[in-house]
Amino acid sequence: RAEYKEEPLASKLSQIGQTLDESMNQVRSSVHNLHNEGFDLKEKVLELQVEFEQYSIDLEYDLSEMISKEVKYCFLAILKEAMINIKKHSNATKVNWMLREHAEFYQLMINDNGVVKGIKESGIGLHNMENRVLEQGGTIHFSIENGFRIFITIPKHKGELK
Repeated sequence: RAEYKEEPLASKLSQIGQTLDESMNQVRSSVHNLHNEGFDLKEKVLELQVEFEQYSIDLEYDLSEMISKEVKYCFLAILKEAMINIKKHSNATKVNWMLREHAEFYQLMINDNGVVKGIKESGIGLHNMENRVLEQGGTIHFSIENGFRIFITIPKHKGELK
């Protein structure tokens, strides 16, 4: 904005700036709200489902209540970021969320029915998701086959799945 002050670019850059500011405020608000030690992940996931009611969201939730707060924060933040990305960048109408617990690890899978032409791997949102998962010793994979898909695995004992 500092370099391009002439129209029509100035107004477009201003709009982009406003969108980025709104997005950052949403992320900050979400992160702030996450720092309640005793939150119920399933309850928060159901609230998020209502928040994005414009999408048909199929939820498969199979997690115990004995999940560390770090994994809860990670999963909820990634769900929120994924839905914000779908809202901004996708023509999807249907989204599937799968949160599952296995003997040694947790899984989160998010996929939509939108048309994807490519993944902008340098995007801040995807980078933040990856960092969150790596901090938990997990793995994350993105796919554009049959819509956009995020597949995450986090070990119950940090560092086991590297």
